[in-house]
Amino acid sequence: MGLCCYRLCENVTTECVSAGAVVEQMTMVQLQQQKTTYTKTHLGVSTLVHFTQINLQHNKSATALICKQITNLMTSVVLIQEPWVNKHKILGLRSKDSTLFCGCNEDVPRTCVIAKGIHSYGLPQFGSKDQTAVCINFKNFNKEYTIVVASIYMPTDSTPPAPATERLIQYCNHNKLPLIIGY
Repeated sequence: MGLCCYRLCENVTTECVSAGAVVEQMTMVQLQQQKTTYTKTHLGVSTLVHFTQINLQHNKSATALICKQITNLMTSVVLIQEPWVNKHKILGLRSKDSTLFCGCNEDVPRTCVIAKGIHSYGLPQFGSKDQTAVCINFKNFNKEYTIVVASIYMPTDSTPPAPATERLIQYCNHNKLPLIIGY
């Protein structure tokens, strides 16, 4: 389990919390070459983005805890592995003003991404039951930024990276997009 940043952050802080699962929280304070601390709101989108990566291990209590944490944040991106699932549906992660993305609809999902307070859209061409990819757009000082985030479940019986992950990395490299992977 971890978080990988490709061409994105120079200064990142991490914090670990335990409640039946491990939470890694990252605050993005610098983006690419710009040396500006993001603490202001501009054009309706908060430029302080909280990144959280968690493996919920299908735990209801951990799901409730992460939902409570999301509720207290204005802008957040949460990369989740092993969400609480029943009958092929992810449960307990709906939060006000947030969007839940899932990499597949036909199989039991093992990953999802939650985006709150930031313009985002899914990249289903890179989705599977083990991978959810989302593109995030925001402005800072009238400059547009686009990053791609992905939540990836890596089973121990498979050889990484999966073909969907390789395609996502190639897509980001070809389009010169920063990529954050939570696994």
